[in-house]
Amino acid sequence: MFDWGQSIKRYWPAIILSLALLLILDGTISSLETCHPPPNGPSTGQNSNENCTVLQGPLASFVIGLGHFFDTHDKGIVAAFTVILAISTILLWLATLNLYGVGKDQIATSRKIAALQARQTQRSIREAIRTAKAAEKSADAAVAVERACLYVVINHNFEGVVRSALTWENTPTVDQKVIAATESPMATVKFRNYGKTPAIVGEVELGFIYSETVPNDLVYHSRVVKENIIASDQVTEDFPLQMNGQMTIGMAKRMQKGWGNLWIYGQVFYEDVFSQRRVHRFLQRYIRISDYRFVLQAYDHEYYNRST
Repeated sequence: MFDWGQSIKRYWPAIILSLALLLILDGTISSLETCHPPPNGPSTGQNSNENCTVLQGPLASFVIGLGHFFDTHDKGIVAAFTVILAISTILLWLATLNLYGVGKDQIATSRKIAALQARQTQRSIREAIRTAKAAEKSADAAVAVERACLYVVINHNFEGVVRSALTWENTPTVDQKVIAATESPMATVKFRNYGKTPAIVGEVELGFIYSETVPNDLVYHSRVVKENIIASDQVTEDFPLQMNGQMTIGMAKRMQKGWGNLWIYGQVFYEDVFSQRRVHRFLQRYIRISDYRFVLQAYDHEYYNRST
């Protein structure tokens, strides 16, 4: 695109020089002759004044003639400028109207673009949140895989209680007698570390009762822990358990028929290598599942079987 401003700045010395030469040429022509003879007949004083060449050079003549033209055609020039001004006003109004339409379209387009960008931003934020949650879950999963995890292991002699009940099945007169010491219910409890890192055992609390209903308000008895650092796939020391109270033959009979149960419960508090305090709780009962088959299985009741 042609730049008029830069062109004028570049060539203004030449323009001024050209105008100066034109003025010198005009003045030279005006000074060469004083007056022109009249075209027809001898000259007179009036003819001499009218045909003098002073200020009658090309440039001065053009300026004088232009002034005479404006002087004689002033009304027409004013009318022409009025028409041009009206046309310019109309064109300006049309250009303004077109500019308004373009601006309105641009505003609508900008709003659409802004709405699209907002949706894309929200989508990006949701994706970032999902990614962050996935990373957090991955980190938690990695910690869960590596951390220590203690779980109870129970050994017992409860089969002897069932044998005692079968032995005295048809003698109700002995139901109040205490079961033989060799067949008295006993158990040992220990905890195996199924995790990949060591566990630091803090407290161990256990209990062992007979009940014909689901027990509530269980009473725990604390145990002394001799070795508290349990490596991966290793077990704690054995913690022996004896039932609270004495087992009678009548209680054994009721257990053999599935009317009563032996309940073992407890909890162990420990820390993993990530300095997270954890607890493993358990509540298990010795239950009849067929005529001559009994198993020790977990029982979900309140918080007694919940671990972290």
